[in-house]
Amino acid sequence: MPKCLTFTNFNCILYLPITLVKLIIKEYDMKSKDVALKLAATIFGIVAVLHLLRLITGVSVVIAGWSMPAWINILGFIATAILCAILWWLSLNKESN
Repeated sequence: MPKCLTFTNFNCILYLPITLVKLIIKEYDMKSKDVALKLAATIFGIVAVLHLLRLITGVSVVIAGWSMPAWINILGFIATAILCAILWWLSLNKESN
C-alpha cells in the first residue's frame, strides 16, 4: 500500500515553518527590507525542501480524488529553489550597499 499524505500529517509539516516565521518576526524588526527578504527566502527554501522530500519518499498526494503527479513537485522544487536563491542574493546585496 503506498504512503499517503493525510490532513493531520500536513498540519504537522506546516507547524515547523509557521513556528520559524513567528520566531523570526519576534527576533528582528520586520521594517527592515533585508530581514523581510531573508524571511521570504527561508520560506521558499522550506517549501523547496518539502517538494524534494515528496520526490524522494514517493508519498502520494490525493486532492479531491485526484492523484497529484510527481512532475508538479519537480516544477515546484525548481521554482521555489530559484526564488529562494534570488531573494537570498538580494538580501545579501542589500546589506553590502
